Amino acid sequence: MEGVSTLGTGARDILVVLPTLGERPEMLERALQSVTAQGNDNAVHLVVVVPREKAKARSRARELGATVVDDPGKGMSAAINAGLAMATSEKYYIWLGDDDAYAPGGLAVLKHLLEQDNGAVVAFGACEYVDDMGKVVWTSRAGALAARILGFGPNLIPHPAAMIRLDALRQVGGYDENLRLA
Repeated sequence: MEGVSTLGTGARDILVVLPTLGERPEMLERALQSVTAQGNDNAVHLVVVVPREKAKARSRARELGATVVDDPGKGMSAAINAGLAMATSEKYYIWLGDDDAYAPGGLAVLKHLLEQDNGAVVAFGACEYVDDMGKVVWTSRAGALAARILGFGPNLIPHPAAMIRLDALRQVGGYDENLRLA
């Protein structure tokens, strides 16, 4: 572990885990900037999980105030769990792929939704899918339908747009590391 995140002011409410192989610096930069641009109303603890040998990615993450964690090399679930292990006092968690980006103010909206309903475990929004040039090619707007069919149909909740209560995630034991790709 390296670095301590100082994003936001006051207590950190949101843990953002960003796993990366460090092989797409332009995309990683966009993802990192989308986290740091969330504003001071979102006290964010950014944890970047990256292979030890990816010095440039590690350095850039540290420059932006992120906690840097070694990728355990056992797949996506293990990488996310390694990031989750860095949680301190945060109440909420969200992960971001290195090829994803948050909309300005997006974390505040999701946090607000969770704070409005103490019984809610997850809040999620729309998710734009973009091409290599950053052009939106499709937007997932499953909304309430996604929650209604989750128990028996496909998971339409876009994970990069889903904020989860950390205490609920801990109760189920985090991510199943036998699921290496998702």
